[in-house]
Amino acid sequence: MFFTQQRIGERLRVFAIFKFRTMVASNTATLHRVIDLQTQTVRRPRLNVDSRITRVGRFLRRWSLDELPQLFNILLGDLSFVGPRPLCIEESLDTNPAWLRRYSVPAGLTGLTQISMRGAVHSAETWSKDLEYIENLSLNQEIKILWRTVFVLKDDF
Repeated sequence: MFFTQQRIGERLRVFAIFKFRTMVASNTATLHRVIDLQTQTVRRPRLNVDSRITRVGRFLRRWSLDELPQLFNILLGDLSFVGPRPLCIEESLDTNPAWLRRYSVPAGLTGLTQISMRGAVHSAETWSKDLEYIENLSLNQEIKILWRTVFVLKDDF
């Protein structure tokens, strides 16, 4: 029902993020990769219909309930409520060195990228949103992001 995945957080610290299992267990390691010839990076495409996702998994993802176990990560100090989403080790190695600033703040359950570009694949555009968040870091901005997260999720209902 649960699984953990290694992610990179603040100050490049590796931690295990908790998630609900939403894919067929034997098939979760299968990952389709696409080489972006322009940037020479490996990225994971988002599939509209992914046969690896279970029926329950589709429901959990649709309502963003698959993120609930990450509240344990917040209690453990691995995550904050707001900040750049923590990347998989593989994705972190694939980033431009200029984007390493995203690791100067705690990783978050939600962030500017999630409310601005819901469902977007990690790219230069999403990392730019993470840097925008860091440049404008304030309690006021975090409250706005939490508030907007509620409405982004509400719109999905």
